[in-house]
Amino acid sequence: MAEQNRDNNLQRKRSAPGFLARIGPLRIALSVFVIACLPLAPFTQEGHEGWRVIPVYIAPVMVIIFIWLLLFDMLMTRIMLAGKPPEEHPRYRTAFRLDVSLLLALLLFWGPFYYGLLSG
Repeated sequence: MAEQNRDNNLQRKRSAPGFLARIGPLRIALSVFVIACLPLAPFTQEGHEGWRVIPVYIAPVMVIIFIWLLLFDMLMTRIMLAGKPPEEHPRYRTAFRLDVSLLLALLLFWGPFYYGLLSG
């Protein structure tokens, strides 16, 4: 009976709702905003009026803020990981991996824009 409950808990934790519950609502919101900024990178030089101000002016600023937020969240997950019992370690490892993957995606998509901005 106890083994069956443990198997059910493992399956629930591996499902999408279990994953979302494990990472928490603030990390979900951060992830959504970061993913929303990714496709805006190619449109940073196209016009300066109307809706085009979002990829030209707003998104580059938000990306810098998201990079700092992700780095801070990575730091805090490592600090929390050190102070929690081993049963809670998978939750913080998952959050750390999510932060790393989002940070790498931001750098991959937006890196050329900032390189061009700083080099020329």
